[in-house]
Amino acid sequence: MPRHSRSTARHATPLRACAWAVAAGAGLTLTGCVDNSADAVELSNMRPWKKVPLASPAAFTGSFARYCAAPLESGESFATALRQASFVPASKESGSGSRVWLMDDTRPAVLVNEGPKGRSCGVVALARSGQTQRVEAAIPRLFPEARAADPALAPGAERV
Repeated sequence: MPRHSRSTARHATPLRACAWAVAAGAGLTLTGCVDNSADAVELSNMRPWKKVPLASPAAFTGSFARYCAAPLESGESFATALRQASFVPASKESGSGSRVWLMDDTRPAVLVNEGPKGRSCGVVALARSGQTQRVEAAIPRLFPEARAADPALAPGAERV
């Protein structure tokens, strides 16, 4: 059986490395596959604390404007904008069209939905000082027609 070189993982198509173990006499076969796609390798090299980073308030609102608001306005696919910015999908797309995208730096994680019920997007990062003020200042700029909602619509929302 030929041995595979390290260059095998560089092919354009995603590869899966599988291992088989057969317990002789017991008739058991165990299999396991490891995803060696480029996305899986990048995610495996990502530090756990980078998956939900401590993003600055400017990076938090800037990421929302760039990766959520701009594609929503232009009609561009979220996936296209995020791939161009080197984000990696951290999950397979769910049946509803939801997916999480990550970056191995201090930009926030991006959650998108491009499903049959419409498109939505949000950014996620750990809270930092100044973040609330930055978000409050960004809303009128990003959504000039936005109006404050009645707090009774979502009890407790005013405390967030």
